[in-house]
Amino acid sequence: MKHTRILLAMPETSALQQPVGDLRTVNDLEILTAASLDETLALHRQHQPQVIVADYTLPPTNGLAILEALQAAGWHIPVIVATAQGSEQLAVECLRAGAADYLRLPVNAAELQEAIHRALVKSSSTPQAALPSALVDGLLEPILVVDDQGRLMYANEAARRLFNITEDVLSGNRRLTDITDNQQVLDLLTGRTHAETDVRREISLDDGRRTLSAQLVPIATIGCA
Repeated sequence: MKHTRILLAMPETSALQQPVGDLRTVNDLEILTAASLDETLALHRQHQPQVIVADYTLPPTNGLAILEALQAAGWHIPVIVATAQGSEQLAVECLRAGAADYLRLPVNAAELQEAIHRALVKSSSTPQAALPSALVDGLLEPILVVDDQGRLMYANEAARRLFNITEDVLSGNRRLTDITDNQQVLDLLTGRTHAETDVRREISLDDGRRTLSAQLVPIATIGCA
């Protein structure tokens, strides 16, 4: 990473303080720090960082408020959310809000630097939004991300196993119909059976031998700068 400007949004008690201190010795990184939402937004306006890393406990509310504020202002920058209070539900909440990545604290400097690198790679190669990874990829719940044209943008490990999705499929800009002929899955993920943007369905798999509780979740677009 060459001359990368990172904005770390974290309270003084954050577990990010130690790895951030260690990262200050990396020559190619310029690190800015903020201790509140208002300070984060002010530094973003002034310095235009390439990545924001936000502690979920950032005052006055939480780190997801940064995502909401960036969207409201029309700013496009990948945001990594880090938390010591990690859970699958919180990871999904971050995904729904448009986070580029999700880190479970504590992490060391190498792990934080790798997360920053992933966010930069995704933001430079993905035209619409930085796609999720890290803990999201390791969730037990299958997660698929599709665009409004039905193209498969992302599948976590559980989804890849469930639908037998290969790396060739993921990298080939393929459509949902290339991974499944289950009409219930197709209808849910392409929105043909409902007008709502956040719905749940019970979907039968393997000719009714298994049932999948599925939910369609809108993902906010946090694009690349």
